[in-house]
Order: sequence, then structure tokens, then C-alpha cells
Amino acid sequence: MSCLSVLLKSDAGANGPRGGAQVNIGACGREWSEWAFDAATGEIYSSLLAGSSPGGGDMCLTTGWPFLQAGAFDTSATGDNSKTVVVLNEAGNSANFVLRDKGKVLMSGSIPPHSIQTIALD
Repeated sequence: MSCLSVLLKSDAGANGPRGGAQVNIGACGREWSEWAFDAATGEIYSSLLAGSSPGGGDMCLTTGWPFLQAGAFDTSATGDNSKTVVVLNEAGNSANFVLRDKGKVLMSGSIPPHSIQTIALD
């Protein structure tokens, strides 16, 4: 079983100058894989850095901060496609991307500026 995990490279993450931390798929049962869902706000968050992050508090789950972002999800439990990828381009220019699974190219594409694409994979 795999879970969403906070990745803190070089002990930076939310304590680093840019804030935030990468989230990836990792082992379950560890403190960096514990998430909570706030039904009132619709936010998913971790308290992993509550005592050490600037100002304390919780860290919300996002797909990152670069202009081109991607998040992948296993949606097989819904009976739909087995994987869904959401690509977001915040930049003012189109961006090319390649989706790979264990080194195998699944598809390549381009996303227009200031847009979001949802890709359903079987």
C-alpha cells in the first residue's frame, strides 16, 4: 500500500526560504504520511511541521509552486479510469510535457498558458 508523503529534502521543506514541501507517493504508517481532511474548508493538511515551521500551524497539500505543476491520482476505486493526471500551467507561455510510468512514455503533450488539463489514463 502507498500513501501521500511529505518529502523534506535537505531538511528544508516548509522551513526553507520558499516554504512548502513536496508531496509524493511513499510508505504508509510514518508521520510524514499522516494527513487530515477538513470538511468545512475542503482542505487536506499535515501537522508534520506544526512545531517547527515558521509561525507553527499546519501545512496544506498542494501540487507545488512551479509554473508547470502536475498531480497524479489512482482513481480505480471509483470504477472509472485507473489513473488521472491534472496538469496546471500558470505561466504566460505554452509548456510541453511528457508523462512516464517507470520510465515508459505514456504520452507527450502541450498545455496552453494559464490553463488546466485533466488526463484520464486506463
